[in-house]
Amino acid sequence: MKGEPITDPPTMPTGRGQVPPWVGLAITLALLAAGAGGLWWHFTRPASSELVEVRPERGPGARGGAASPAVQVQLDGIRQRPNGNYQVHAGDVLMTAVKPAAADKPWTFRFTSTSRDLLTAEQNAALIARMRLPMDRRFAESLKVTEEQLRRLRDVGSGSALLVSPDDQQRIGQLWNAYLTAADKSVAERELISTLRQVGQRSLEPTKRDIAERVRQIQSILTAEQIAAFRQ
Repeated sequence: MKGEPITDPPTMPTGRGQVPPWVGLAITLALLAAGAGGLWWHFTRPASSELVEVRPERGPGARGGAASPAVQVQLDGIRQRPNGNYQVHAGDVLMTAVKPAAADKPWTFRFTSTSRDLLTAEQNAALIARMRLPMDRRFAESLKVTEEQLRRLRDVGSGSALLVSPDDQQRIGQLWNAYLTAADKSVAERELISTLRQVGQRSLEPTKRDIAERVRQIQSILTAEQIAAFRQ
């Protein structure tokens, strides 16, 4: 691998009352992980009003036995957020409609797939490595990631947003404006959700190909051992 390895900072002598450097590293990584998990939960968790509780009935012969645990299912629909943005759930597709800063500006849209089949475990680990290593220098040092590796990683796109074609984006924009101005929003909502499901299906394979290419680039930059640290 090209590039010089990042040298470890000098280690201070450990005496009575001093904390060994590895303890500080462990605490820092724990806090980073907790913070990242908290942020992910804060920004992605659905409100309780957006969930329906499904309790499977006991089957024949299960008389007196315990029922299966309740499962919370995300409902399709359009929901407004406190910041003025909207989220539209349509099957495995989550669309965020971002409110324009000025009234004469158009709405913008972000598309995400919530399918658990979008990423393999190996792809997920590589993408997490791409996102975290350039931001977490201490952890990069612990994995002996070089400056050259970090530089090359920054050139690789991150994230796993759906790749929606310009034509589909235009169609969604038209349906969104129709929903906002509709007298009967239930009809406009159903049409938007139905179309968004179709757009999600059309966008899935191009998105998978894009992810596979970016993961290939990441795997050519990092060693298998470095990526393995991000397996969940």
